[in-house]
Amino acid sequence: MTATLPEVLASLERTPATLRAWLADLPAAWTDSHDGPETWSPHEVVAHLCEGERVDWMPRLRIILAHGGARPFTPFDRLAHQTEADDTDLPTLLDRFAALRTDNLADLRAMDLSDA
Repeated sequence: MTATLPEVLASLERTPATLRAWLADLPAAWTDSHDGPETWSPHEVVAHLCEGERVDWMPRLRIILAHGGARPFTPFDRLAHQTEADDTDLPTLLDRFAALRTDNLADLRAMDLSDA
């Protein structure tokens, strides 16, 4: 399957509302629990998604557009979200993720990319 840019945008646009529908108003016992060692809670996953919105996928897209495959990506610290997860409640993280995603999609649309 090859996805078109409008299809990808539609999926990316729906993610914050989907997460909110799944997680909002659930008890912390559910959203802060882990499945076992070295697993993340839903709360931590949302913090991780916020970090990715800030420092990962859009900067990587800009590198690709500017340099093609010639420049390596800046490494992504997949654990950098831990402080934010520890310091921020889930409703705030869900709001933050939605705002970050909205801003990134506006930037993406402003690039006026084609499917190619």
